Amino acid sequence: MQNIEKHKIALNFFSKHLIWHDTIGQHLLVSQVMETEGNDIFTNLFQLQPFVSIHSIKTIA
Repeated sequence: MQNIEKHKIALNFFSKHLIWHDTIGQHLLVSQVMETEGNDIFTNLFQLQPFVSIHSIKTIA
């Protein structure tokens, strides 16, 4: 219990409403489906961290 190197934490994030727009270097540009105002799309840019993986991506036509 005292040795931090022997413990790991796993977080799972699931979203059915997240749109991936682009990959910029080590960053993903995403937005949520419902966050729009007129023609504006509110986006988030986040850096990929070690051990982060994407399980699946669905193409929307």
